[in-house]
Amino acid sequence: MTTVTVIIVNFNGGAYIRRCIDSLIGQTYSSFEAIIVDNGSTDNSLELLKNLDSRFLLMPLNRNAGFAAANNVAIERANTEWIATLNPDAFPKEDWLEKMMEGAARHPHIAMFGSVQVQDRNPALLDGTGDVYSGLGIFWRGSYGEASSTIPSDGEIFSPCAAAALYRSGAIREVAGFDENFFCYCEDVDLGFRLRLRGHKCLLIRDAIVSHLGSESVGRYGDFAIYHGFRNRLWTLVKNYPAPFFFVVAPLNLLVTMALAVEKVRIGKASPALQGIRDAFRDMGRVWRQRRNIQAGRVVSLRTLYKSMCWSVIKLIRRNSDVRPAEQ
Repeated sequence: MTTVTVIIVNFNGGAYIRRCIDSLIGQTYSSFEAIIVDNGSTDNSLELLKNLDSRFLLMPLNRNAGFAAANNVAIERANTEWIATLNPDAFPKEDWLEKMMEGAARHPHIAMFGSVQVQDRNPALLDGTGDVYSGLGIFWRGSYGEASSTIPSDGEIFSPCAAAALYRSGAIREVAGFDENFFCYCEDVDLGFRLRLRGHKCLLIRDAIVSHLGSESVGRYGDFAIYHGFRNRLWTLVKNYPAPFFFVVAPLNLLVTMALAVEKVRIGKASPALQGIRDAFRDMGRVWRQRRNIQAGRVVSLRTLYKSMCWSVIKLIRRNSDVRPAEQ
């Protein structure tokens, strides 16, 4: 019986998507289906995706709908207990899916699971061990750039990086999937936050490992990435951070965000950062309406939610991981 659907969203990933698919075909856990959503690629991606076995379904779109919307298209089509998201530039070890599903079996009360990501170009360094959310409303990919020998043990993290993650399908549908207004960037932290508000938790599975190129489609420091990063970080905070701390954290977060935008002057990228902040406020009426609905549906206690955040200033400065012992 097929228990998990792996979703791959592709946009002009011809340089690496076949390697991703081949890594998936070679998985020791073979009871999966895979949906590849192509966001209107104009390269040779579709040619490389011909003649796949019956577990694979190709869903080509006629436009670039964005990472969030493309995932939602596949989630609506999937009919399995679990949804795995996998970036086309992420290459799982042969037992990645097996380890993820074993983790799900060990922890039936958990709805989100994160992978360990190793930098593909330099395997001696980590690309991430799950997303960390600071109590100040700042988030980052834990362990980025740290030595691969420092992989933490299985434990609770705030949310998974959707480059290689596993979600319980019922939970992800409960919160209406990814927010399509984000288009891409920060949409996985936003989803994880909304699941947290509904009482769900997330675990890192240390033995579920993928090799990740990262930001290959748009570039880590390109205008596109900077714009969406600044805009969507503000939306994530406003939508999800509950009162009463919100009214203290939000002004501080805005000051930090403006400081980071000014810092972009050094690399000539202040303009997309400031445009992202401007557009975040332009659409704040809609975001505030979302906030009211999201907060009305919160079931987790404030104490539990605040405990899931990172309150260490040292970890914030160093962008360390924040992995806590998993409750059995």
